[in-house]
Amino acid sequence: MAEADANLKIFFACIRALCAEVMPMRLRGAAFWFVVFVALLAYVLWRERGEVVQGKIVLNLNPDDIVKIEVQRQQNPKRLVLERKGKNWWMTVPVKAPADPTTVDGLLNRFKNLTTKAELDEKKPEYGLANPTVTLIVHDRRGRTYRIQFGNKTPDNMSAYALVEGWQKPVVLTAWLLDDANKTPDDFRDKRLLVFSKDRVTKLALIYPDRRIVCERKGKEEWQLTEPVRTAGDNAAITMLLDRLPTCKPANLSWSALSKPNWSVTNWTNPACKCNFG
Repeated sequence: MAEADANLKIFFACIRALCAEVMPMRLRGAAFWFVVFVALLAYVLWRERGEVVQGKIVLNLNPDDIVKIEVQRQQNPKRLVLERKGKNWWMTVPVKAPADPTTVDGLLNRFKNLTTKAELDEKKPEYGLANPTVTLIVHDRRGRTYRIQFGNKTPDNMSAYALVEGWQKPVVLTAWLLDDANKTPDDFRDKRLLVFSKDRVTKLALIYPDRRIVCERKGKEEWQLTEPVRTAGDNAAITMLLDRLPTCKPANLSWSALSKPNWSVTNWTNPACKCNFG
């Protein structure tokens, strides 16, 4: 510590000499004391926080090797589980439902090259690690598990204090991983109304209360209109519709609006998909 104090005195002397060289006399005093204030603040923060080591990788997992993620947390629901089923991900706790691919991929990529923003010398009560807010348990295809416990966020809310299994000291990690772990089941659920491959659709029907529009595929990108008249289909318009249907997600769920739907769409794949619109 004596060496650090001596270095600090040398630093102040250098700053003072620099101010004398480059600043007019009337500004030197104010500038010097401003620099002194900033340096003292940095010094106090360093003393409070302890030695910090940045940029170390604490976990590096290949997203393709992860098969299960368990989230244990203080907020409800207390437990949330995501599991890989073949090529797709499912939420199995607290409800069983297909998981949103984009949301899950974002979470999986957090575990690739997970790097510390800071490594801390000791646990302090303000870190909140004695009673973790979130515990993440990651399972890989080899049967190994990896555990991360999160405490409080840092004062700027950009990072969070954490304990990584196998890592001796507390670390500071990006808050993005903590925010992902605190998402609701609805955030993780796949809310797409229709899930299909457009290349496998052989027939498409738009059914209104007073009419039907039916199209059938005649080639890879060629469509034939069969109802209400038989004629060549608008290939570009049909392809655009098939592109948009899998991206449809409900803004909210209201079954009463579907008691008498204004129109419905059915596409023939294996199996066929149908969706009613209010």
